[in-house]
Amino acid sequence: MHQFLFGTLVATVLLYLASRIVGRYKPYYSKREVANLQQTRAFVLGELLEKKARLYKTYFDQSVSDVQ
Repeated sequence: MHQFLFGTLVATVLLYLASRIVGRYKPYYSKREVANLQQTRAFVLGELLEKKARLYKTYFDQSVSDVQ
């Protein structure tokens, strides 16, 4: 019985230490992934936000003209 408890304790400590060691390494993006993310961000900030603002302005203008 004592051997089982000691073995369980040792296994738990080893798994804990392994998780702490593996958890230190943070994932990183490759150069291709970083470039792709930057292109996507530029597209969203550049074209999509302008389009959204233009469409919202059109919607707002139409809704205001309907009220009068």
